[in-house]
Amino acid sequence: TRFKCDWSSDVCSSDLPMLLQPGNDKPHPARTSEEIAALAPDLEVQRDWRGPQYLEESIRRVRAFMERHTPKG
Repeated sequence: TRFKCDWSSDVCSSDLPMLLQPGNDKPHPARTSEEIAALAPDLEVQRDWRGPQYLEESIRRVRAFMERHTPKG
């Protein structure tokens, strides 16, 4: 695993592929999502994901992400 951490922050950067569904509530503050987005160079963001109207699209996006980034063999 390839991580680079700045221990003054709670966030580590990584060159591993990531899918981010940004938070915007107390347990998942938007600021944390912004920090992750700034530190992760290989990041895919799904901005609209909360609520039942986004469930099917979220499932499709997560499956597609996993298929693209799961090692074969």
